[in-house]
Amino acid sequence: MPSSRRGDALARAALDLGYVTKAQLEEARRLQLEASETSGASPSLMDVLVERGHLTPDRARLVEQMSDDPTGRKASPSATKTKARRATTGQQRRVRHGPTGHYQRASGGLTSADKLRFVVGLVSGAIGLALIGYALTRGGARPAAPNARPKQAPPPPPPRVTLPREKPLESSDQGDEHLKRATEAGHERSAAPKTVPQKNSGSKRKPKTTPKPQSPTKKKPPRTGRPVNVPKDAVSHGGHWYALYRQSVTWAEAKKECEKLGGHLVTVTSQGESEFLVALTRKAGGRCWVGLTDERKEGTFLWITGEKVTFTTWNKNEPNDFGRGEDYAGYWGKHTWNDFPAHFKMQFVCEWE
Repeated sequence: MPSSRRGDALARAALDLGYVTKAQLEEARRLQLEASETSGASPSLMDVLVERGHLTPDRARLVEQMSDDPTGRKASPSATKTKARRATTGQQRRVRHGPTGHYQRASGGLTSADKLRFVVGLVSGAIGLALIGYALTRGGARPAAPNARPKQAPPPPPPRVTLPREKPLESSDQGDEHLKRATEAGHERSAAPKTVPQKNSGSKRKPKTTPKPQSPTKKKPPRTGRPVNVPKDAVSHGGHWYALYRQSVTWAEAKKECEKLGGHLVTVTSQGESEFLVALTRKAGGRCWVGLTDERKEGTFLWITGEKVTFTTWNKNEPNDFGRGEDYAGYWGKHTWNDFPAHFKMQFVCEWE
């Protein structure tokens, strides 16, 4: 890391570039004074800004690189700001163009090929519009195509067939006909024997049995070994399940959220488990809370599950309890741990056993 004076100059350059705010810089100065009074060692403002998370390590390196002149001389903050603006403007002006991979200035105007394409497109559009207008305003019928088939007339409808109506009976004939039908019906009723239904006392009717509704067959869950309370997006490793949550919360909020989901804040007991967590959080910056704290007794870190602390991967000079308030551990992007204060926020990983 840079010296104290060098780091203070870089912090002011970061303020000029807009990477940090004036309030963050004032807070870093206050913490620098507190550290110098308590331990005698005065860290640089740049170290304090990176430690607090106000300035990322990548931006810190960028400020340090831009503050150096090509001849090896130190540049002023105004020169650093001008150089950063020029570098950013140059990156914005150069854009990828076409499948051939050539570069072209975005604000430098059109090339001759682009102008030619634009003119050809205008001419083609004008010709198309002229042809459409001519076709709409053209008078007379269109000439028939040479191979077009002539339209056939529809077939005539079939002729209607009228059936002759029957001659109605006269009044005397109608009365005789009704009388004849009534007498015939009476003779048939008297001649037909009356059938009396007999009760079958010997044989009992079997009661109708309604088929029992079949209970729906329950589908057995696939045998994956996943517990019921583990979410679907959890990943298995070493018989345990892990899930990354990217919302930025404090350590206490992360612990409460994991317990609400039926698990606990992740605990790390081996090098293999640590490498797995680093790979799990790589796309999210490699930063997450772990269930390690010394809030009960300063300097004695314990896992929230009661497991013994048999494995640690602290960063250099960590844990340092910077500012007398860092009691919670977490990964900080370099495969190692750092201790953070209670108000610090970042993502977290939950674990299910």
